Amino acid sequence: MRSGGASSDSVTSTGIPLLLAVRMLIEQERYERGVEILDAIWPDAVRTRRLVAQIENQIVRALLEARRVHVNDATNAMRDALDLAAAPRYVRVFLEESPSGRPLLERAASGAADRAFADRMVASCETASRPATRTVEGLSERELEVLRLVASDASNQDAARKLFIAASTVKKHLDNIYAKLAVRGRVETSARAGAAVAGAQTVGVC
Repeated sequence: MRSGGASSDSVTSTGIPLLLAVRMLIEQERYERGVEILDAIWPDAVRTRRLVAQIENQIVRALLEARRVHVNDATNAMRDALDLAAAPRYVRVFLEESPSGRPLLERAASGAADRAFADRMVASCETASRPATRTVEGLSERELEVLRLVASDASNQDAARKLFIAASTVKKHLDNIYAKLAVRGRVETSARAGAAVAGAQTVGVC
């Protein structure tokens, strides 16, 4: 976990809203700026003993590092989040994250200080998202994740990076999606994705 200092009072006094800004920076691939903000707001979250803010900081840091393919840093940050959440048994903060974060959560769980809690967290995420995946044209959970990314115009390479899988695996999932949705390519898939995904919103780093 980081111990960087706040860059200004305005940054540290609005730590939680700034986490939303970091998520936007991640989508814009402005990773260094995102790290600067995370480092700046971390000391204030620790000083004021806002444990949820600390957990969210580490989760967002993990997602940021994963997006720039710093796998070890991403895993360590998610593990820090799990360790912070273990004693008070904070679960919701993980369940509110995107399903695409689950592979990272699973990787981090293997080295968590409280392995039982970490494994239960992974299992809770799987349970939380399972019912919705049955409602979308027979798509599997991973196919639904790929579908969401296609709907946001992500390339195969971008989808692979976000889901921690090979681009060839994304292509295989797309082939399955095309068959199940009875479409012939990405354009038709994107057109169908809005309606399909709208009927399958899930919660969860799950």
